[in-house]
Amino acid sequence: MPRKVDAAALDYLIIELTNTLKRSSVVATERTRRHEAQLIEAGLLAPIPPRKEAAVRDSAGSSGSVVSTTRGGNVTKSGLSEAEEAVRQRLETMGTIVGGNLAERYVRG
Repeated sequence: MPRKVDAAALDYLIIELTNTLKRSSVVATERTRRHEAQLIEAGLLAPIPPRKEAAVRDSAGSSGSVVSTTRGGNVTKSGLSEAEEAVRQRLETMGTIVGGNLAERYVRG
């Protein structure tokens, strides 16, 4: 039996999904940092070295490669902020799950 969904409903869900993931990733990142701080205070985790803005060349091999700050800064190697990177990672994971489920459905039927 075919499953039909209104396209406008899917657009609305995707818009709300991205906004929810943005808020969720901020909360998750803050929770992780709080737990790391507690572990450092208890002596169970080595202190995180101070942040420094060291430049690292991209491993593309060309002399005109992009220079970005290391993970210690507020920007990841991909040029996204830590919050944007967390959202990208969550969306990618969800896309992998949905894509896998669609592939299974198409193979069966």
